[in-house]
Amino acid sequence: MAKKYIVAEYTSGKDVIERLQEEMQKKIKGTEVIDFAFGTYTMPVTRRKYAVGIAVVNIPQEKKSFEDLSIEERRAILRKALELFGWNPKTLNISEIARLFNVSRDSIYNDIEQILKEKEAI
Repeated sequence: MAKKYIVAEYTSGKDVIERLQEEMQKKIKGTEVIDFAFGTYTMPVTRRKYAVGIAVVNIPQEKKSFEDLSIEERRAILRKALELFGWNPKTLNISEIARLFNVSRDSIYNDIEQILKEKEAI
């Protein structure tokens, strides 16, 4: 059985989303992401921008990299991401996701298309 834990990170200043992604990737590397969300906000007085991210992850007994996941496992992760962001594929960074899974952008586009078709069929 895998252990669950929560990873949280925040950044501020310029390029907050990119910096948040980098920091979160360092912390979740080698884990199975169960759920995640992120958001940004700007403080009204200082106009300083912040990004906050949180992920619930499993540490698998047998470590498996994103590159070693099956199509079904990859699609399960993408399905959860789409669900969390209101089924809007434009919220996903396709190039970054393709790099993480070590597949082509076309593979990710195909995965998203299949996930959305399955959702409509339900």
